[in-house]
Amino acid sequence: MQPIAFDLVNRHRSTLLLAGLLLLFVGFFGGRLRLASPSPDALRFAHSFTTESERAIIDAAIAEFEAAHGVRIRQTILNSEVYQTVGWRLQLRGRQPPDIFFLWDGYKTGYAVDQEWALDLAPHLSPAYAKEFVPGTVREQDGGVWFLPQSV
Repeated sequence: MQPIAFDLVNRHRSTLLLAGLLLLFVGFFGGRLRLASPSPDALRFAHSFTTESERAIIDAAIAEFEAAHGVRIRQTILNSEVYQTVGWRLQLRGRQPPDIFFLWDGYKTGYAVDQEWALDLAPHLSPAYAKEFVPGTVREQDGGVWFLPQSV
């Protein structure tokens, strides 16, 4: 007569083998399966500002922000044509979507709002801050302010 434990192992050999392989798979590839988690001390910024003058302005603004807030900004810079056609969607659908992103006004703005990729900035803007922009450039859309103008 065989021991009960040995009989159970024989009966469920394929199930145990599958479970063992699954554990090995998760052990080796589990890190790749995990969703990306945000970093509390860094923000991701996706944009297409590639000219020398644009880069100088963006880099200076980022340096000022980092010094004032102790938060690093990691830039993802794409060619304007690539960013405009597919880059912005790929960035926002990826495992680590940007915290801050550039987007042209128009249907892309509405699409980003509909996909819940954008944060309503209205509750975070003081009336004095909004008045610093050229009149009419900080617009409400779908009951919120989703983007701030970069240029006029």
